[in-house]
Amino acid sequence: MLEDSNINLNKAIVSTIAFFDIFSYPLSAFEVYKYLQIESSYSQVVLALENLEARNIISSKNSFYCLKDKEDNFAIRQRRYNYSKKKMKIAKKWAKVFRLFTSLKLVAISNGKGLYNLRKEGDIDLIIITKENKIWTTRFILATIAKLFNLRPSPKNKKDKLCLSFFVSEYNLNLQNYTKENDLDFFYWLVNFSSIYDEDNYLNKLLAENIWLKKYLPNYFKVIDVNNKKNYFKVEKEVDKKEIKKSFYNKNRNNGFIENFLKKIQWHLFPQEIKNKANKGNEVIINDEILKLHVLDKRQYYYQKYLEKMRVYEDKL
Repeated sequence: MLEDSNINLNKAIVSTIAFFDIFSYPLSAFEVYKYLQIESSYSQVVLALENLEARNIISSKNSFYCLKDKEDNFAIRQRRYNYSKKKMKIAKKWAKVFRLFTSLKLVAISNGKGLYNLRKEGDIDLIIITKENKIWTTRFILATIAKLFNLRPSPKNKKDKLCLSFFVSEYNLNLQNYTKENDLDFFYWLVNFSSIYDEDNYLNKLLAENIWLKKYLPNYFKVIDVNNKKNYFKVEKEVDKKEIKKSFYNKNRNNGFIENFLKKIQWHLFPQEIKNKANKGNEVIINDEILKLHVLDKRQYYYQKYLEKMRVYEDKL
């Protein structure tokens, strides 16, 4: 039984490292522990990492771990950390401008997979939480500012541009319905936001409303509980109350003239590709509570890449 337990832990660790390897992102021992899909203790993870390294399945450098023969990723992570710091300064500057004109609750950077893992030539993906009944107005104002100041990415120039493709209303923070089967990409995306403007602790509220993730990332939520006892437990208890308010709110929705007018304008301006894919799957979602405008959804592609990597280790674990 103990041997089976060790095998399961080793497989879970390699599985975690292999997924992040798709994004050239080595993990620290603590990150491996946080992102495991099985419950374990940190000390068990450290011992298992040492064992896997001794067996030449993984490599380490400066307390980071990667798959064997992928040691170039150590330098890549360091370079992307430096790029990410610069991009975060740009995003923070514009977040200060955005908040002057809109009903923002949260502006956060989606760090790809792993914190501070942005590419030098890449854009800056922003996650926006808005006040109720203000999602279309907020997007219109932010998109207009971005257009006026040449901040929007284009096929020829994405570097340091702001991608405004994910907006959520404050009463639609539970994102479970937008997942797919075996959606590792979505799970790790959701727990790797860096807030650059957060009114009233909305990043914690987002995690509390997505408590279903604890099933897939049990150790991550143990870390959250320890680091945010006061705020996290408070907002977790507020979820039930919020669901009651949300139900009432849905029955009595009144967007108002300006919100509905700006909704019509933006729908008219959306590229035909977005209109064609709207609400026909989980790729493009357009309604009064969520605007998810990522035409190219690579979640299934990443999952297949992950499975290919894991096949290499089937006989080794």
